[in-house]
Amino acid sequence: MNMLQADKYVARALMAGFFLPPKGQSAVIMGYAVYMLVRSKVFQKRVDWQGLAWAAALGSGWLICMLAFPFTPAELRPVLHGICERKTALFLAPAIFSFIDRRLLQSTLAERMYFVYAAVAAGLTTNLMFLAHVLTLGTGHAAVGHVEYRQYLESVSGMHPTYLGMYLAFAIALLLTSDGKMKPVLKYVLLSLLLFFSLCTFAKSPTLALLLILLIEAWKRRHRILKHAAALAAMGALLAVSFAVVPFFRQRVAELFTVGDGASASNVHANSVKERQVIWNTDLAVLHQDGVMLMGVGPGRLQQRLNQVYFWRSLNDGATFGYFDPHNEYMWQWLSFGIAGVLFLVMVFGIHVGTAVKARCYPYIYLLIIVAITCFTESILARQYGIMLSAVMGGVWFFGLRGDGEKRL
Repeated sequence: MNMLQADKYVARALMAGFFLPPKGQSAVIMGYAVYMLVRSKVFQKRVDWQGLAWAAALGSGWLICMLAFPFTPAELRPVLHGICERKTALFLAPAIFSFIDRRLLQSTLAERMYFVYAAVAAGLTTNLMFLAHVLTLGTGHAAVGHVEYRQYLESVSGMHPTYLGMYLAFAIALLLTSDGKMKPVLKYVLLSLLLFFSLCTFAKSPTLALLLILLIEAWKRRHRILKHAAALAAMGALLAVSFAVVPFFRQRVAELFTVGDGASASNVHANSVKERQVIWNTDLAVLHQDGVMLMGVGPGRLQQRLNQVYFWRSLNDGATFGYFDPHNEYMWQWLSFGIAGVLFLVMVFGIHVGTAVKARCYPYIYLLIIVAITCFTESILARQYGIMLSAVMGGVWFFGLRGDGEKRL
């Protein structure tokens, strides 16, 4: 096996490794990084200071958390330490990619269909395991709620359903933008399976991002719409069948229409949309505290402030709401660092968007759409699966395209 073949296998392992449990995912990504650094003969190259500067800009979310240590009370520094530890990849991944030969990064991106194959395998495995689980219960699938389904998926995959929804949406985006080498029948089979799995989880923000991606793809193909009429009809039929057959899909859709039914605070957890309203109102309560809107409270203090508001709200309403993080990455940055935090996050997105648009790289653009929209409903840079997709996949694309804006990948 020559080195080019080895490069392909390592790239394929990286793409499939995104769907492994957290420790497995980390091991695969670290193995990929070490292999590529050795292949790039990094110790024989000059330091790319410009590349490191870009890495620092892309990893500013970790850097500003590190800078918060002197301003954080000693008793809360362990909390901040945990936050910084989780966010390390935001800087470390782009810093490593800045040393890797650009051609190797581009060869990695050429194997991105293995992300699609891994997504299908993960969807089949988890859903077949869930089906077997339901059959052993003997209650029938119609009696299973979406909460039980999502909890089971997370227990067997280690991945929160919203992040699984992100990965599935990105896999669909990669499939839609794939070249013409794949047989149409296989492409539509894979697309149908991924759409079905996405509808089962029905993570709302990734689904919204996916809808936007589908509209963009439809616009790109508007002059050939009749050619795809059969495929569109099949997708519509799949949507109708999923709604009729999958109870948790119907339940998640029904949540959207029961927000204003006047339910009491005691059963707010029965509806994820109402739960999000409680979280949003709590975030706003902290934001409007003195000085928070401008300067923030610091990442180490943030959860403490939120917990205090949840505690008093529970006493006031006579219900246990539990404790949540902001469930919004933009709000997390704002509450932690004030206006500066939001500006840093917008800067990171702006750097990525500028590179993706200049290269007219639709898979990269779609990745940014998925991440940016999901940031409205999840603090995605607080969990490993969100961090790795953003930092690793985004970093590979950024440094793979840097200085080569005319190359479409």
